[in-house]
Amino acid sequence: MGASGKKDLAARMGVRYALDMMNEAGESDIVLLSVPIAKTSEVIRQVAPCMRQGSLLMDVTSLKSEPMRAMIKHAPEGVEVIGTHPMFGPTMPALKGQTMILTPAAGRSEKWLPKSDLFWRPVGPG
Repeated sequence: MGASGKKDLAARMGVRYALDMMNEAGESDIVLLSVPIAKTSEVIRQVAPCMRQGSLLMDVTSLKSEPMRAMIKHAPEGVEVIGTHPMFGPTMPALKGQTMILTPAAGRSEKWLPKSDLFWRPVGPG
């Protein structure tokens, strides 16, 4: 899908499309990384240093040790870290009704952890 198609998709979803991911990470309150497992640590090393104090860095992978170590190591002081572990496979068509396990980093999730259920709580009927 080209940039035009991605922009159209973002518009249909009601979200902003960003061309400069590092700049976007620095301006965002929450960055949720969902990339192939083999690329997760590499993407964390690139994105985490761009984040600002008070923001939250999260990943969505079924592996936790290495992504958590990478987020704690590369995120600046004051950036909170919470890993998530999806308890379902990649063939699921939607997140609705699925279970996610949160793995907060000790001492690095005080502000966002109490609010994190808002990310995953079902919205609307059903």
